[in-house]
Amino acid sequence: MKSIVTLFLLLSITFLACQSESASDKSAEAPKSMLADQTQTKGKELFQSKCGICHHPIKDMTGPSLKGVAERVPSKEWLYQWIKNPATLLDQQDAYAMAVYEKWNKTTMTAYPDLSNEQIDQIMNYIDNFEIPSSSAQ
Repeated sequence: MKSIVTLFLLLSITFLACQSESASDKSAEAPKSMLADQTQTKGKELFQSKCGICHHPIKDMTGPSLKGVAERVPSKEWLYQWIKNPATLLDQQDAYAMAVYEKWNKTTMTAYPDLSNEQIDQIMNYIDNFEIPSSSAQ
């Protein structure tokens, strides 16, 4: 009888330890999810206030669609520089900058020197995760 009680206690302790581990795993996931949602929301706000007048994530407008732009440009650093001050790259006769300039009717993109690299990353994250709302898809 003593061994049955001991076995029951060991199983109970093991079960409780597993439950505690599972709960802590879930609580660690929640902040990551919340942070991702906040990043996406901030990226959307920045996109709408800075980029949305000329760009759409998946359709060409005054400027090109932006989904996947990080894979099209020479580097992430190049993209930061282009967004903050495209005239610098054009003045340097950067080949990619000149090609974009020519393709888009020699229109110079508005400079956003006030954007940090982190904010640009938030915008790019929003664009790369952009999906057409289901009510709009037909």
